Amino acid sequence: MEFFLTAIALYGIDLLGMKTLSPLGAFCFVLIATAATSFGQNATTLTTVPVGYVSIPLTDRTVTAMSLPLQPAAVFASKVTSVATDSIMDSAANFTTFGNLTNTHYVRIKSGNAAGRELVVTGITGNNTLNLATGNGTFALPVTGNGTAVNVAANDKYELVPMFTLAEVFGAGTVQDPVALKSGATAALADQVTLYVDGTNISYFHNGTNWRNSNPADTANYNTKGIPPHAGIGINRKPGGVMTQIDFTGTVASTPARYQLPGGSKSLVPISSPVGTTLANLNFLAMTSWTRSDNPKNADQVTVYRPNKTMAAYYLNTQGVWRNAGNPADLRNYGSTLIPAGSGLWIVRRGAAVGAVANVASTLPYSL
Repeated sequence: MEFFLTAIALYGIDLLGMKTLSPLGAFCFVLIATAATSFGQNATTLTTVPVGYVSIPLTDRTVTAMSLPLQPAAVFASKVTSVATDSIMDSAANFTTFGNLTNTHYVRIKSGNAAGRELVVTGITGNNTLNLATGNGTFALPVTGNGTAVNVAANDKYELVPMFTLAEVFGAGTVQDPVALKSGATAALADQVTLYVDGTNISYFHNGTNWRNSNPADTANYNTKGIPPHAGIGINRKPGGVMTQIDFTGTVASTPARYQLPGGSKSLVPISSPVGTTLANLNFLAMTSWTRSDNPKNADQVTVYRPNKTMAAYYLNTQGVWRNAGNPADLRNYGSTLIPAGSGLWIVRRGAAVGAVANVASTLPYSL
């Protein structure tokens, strides 16, 4: 079911001068030398990691599309030794030293055909094999063995990265770490956070003590629920809340985001870049399965929800030109139109594309 969203603005804070930047600046980052734990010859040292600070304002009585343009720093970097359908093995690693990785960390592929893929860790086999989530239903794309050009392969570089949790991003509900959103005894009374991941969505709320699933039958504690970097996030703010903001720090992406967008799907996906980008940089034009048409009703569409609370839908015509879906008489090319950092993307796909032809890597709008 389609719905309307209100976009957010991202405001960066200069870490040295504490000067507020403009919304289009989106963030500020500095270069900080860090080191990852190393195991064996494959391991590499992480240095000059761009780190930034982000403030996200949230307004009462709105539904907001947001993303996490920053991520925690990688804790380990190495090369893949071998791969299976849903796992990678690294003979140089001992992953048990990192504690519980299940649904709390993800693997980011840094090189090779699969560069940009971000795969959530679902468990460890032995001490050097990571089991990985490959998706859901038509969003599934195995790590290898599917005969496509987006397989992970031996010698591909990768990083092991923690996920931000619900409590880390939105507050744990303690005196030292209050919740940035409105709490309530039930989901109906509280603000809700919906995570859109691989064609599925689940909503959460804070009951004053813990984060809960909005499904009342599920009474588990979700304070440590990991938010995958490729998750789209919807914030439904209820009446009675106040204007607030979410503050957090993290590292800047150095690998372009890769999206899995099967035909016949509707997805809320994040802009993982902390600076503005364009429709052209999203690289949908390179997808052979992207449905083009001179009639926007028959074409795949990207609706952009901007920080200034405007929205617009775009489509590719048969000539490969981005047009305004709301005004077919508008003949301007919107490929270079700025999509500010923090914008939400609601993507509606036609057709029946699956697998590699539904997978696309964007282009970084900056150089590191």
